[in-house]
Amino acid sequence: MRSDHDLNAIPENRFDRLSQDELFRIVVDCRENTDPKRPRRAGAAWQMLIAKDIDRVKGIVETFRHPEAPEVRVEGSDVDDVVDSSYERLVKMLRTFKGISEGEYRAAMRTCVRFECMDHCREAMGHDMRRAGSLDERTKDDEGDERGRFDRDIAEQEKERVAEEEALTAGREQALLRQERVRTAIADLKNANRRRVVELTYAGASTEKIMAELDTTRDNVYQLRRRGLKDLGDILDGNHSDDGQP
Repeated sequence: MRSDHDLNAIPENRFDRLSQDELFRIVVDCRENTDPKRPRRAGAAWQMLIAKDIDRVKGIVETFRHPEAPEVRVEGSDVDDVVDSSYERLVKMLRTFKGISEGEYRAAMRTCVRFECMDHCREAMGHDMRRAGSLDERTKDDEGDERGRFDRDIAEQEKERVAEEEALTAGREQALLRQERVRTAIADLKNANRRRVVELTYAGASTEKIMAELDTTRDNVYQLRRRGLKDLGDILDGNHSDDGQP
């Protein structure tokens, strides 16, 4: 496994040789850096990460079914176009993605591709509506809505898409609240070395980086991390047993 130092030495034109895990580590390490070259490096790693995931993206598009209308899907002739537009949408997602784990990336990637599929299907339904002349087909629903049938179907899909986006946003907000609670608990750790090791661990630092910063051995880092995480768990559970001892 390459250390963070080794990854930072790899030029962008060799990113294609890195694993997805290594690419994601570069993204997390570089995206918020104040050095103007680092966010650019994060963007290059992000694009390569998505490119290596393109088969997975295509699989999501090919198997997409609307959750409320399973007959609504991406037609086979449109799959490649939706994969391309999904790639572009995923590249832009770096601007808002704040996750620190590959699991968060995977979940956000799947959601992003599903949104692109829903947008495509909604547009395709609009084309079908215009070709069929169904703009003039007006029926009244139980609430007295006299919009055309396809207009109503499209509006309903949009409402569901917005609801899903809102649910995703709420999930992110909850994750941020949990992260803030953890950060506060870490700050309450009395032992300075344990606190620093836990801080660096949650920031995604490698063991080698922690060893270098604390000028200590691997075994000591493991011991400080184990004790620090136990103290952190006690604080989060309301059991303030951190005694500040080494």
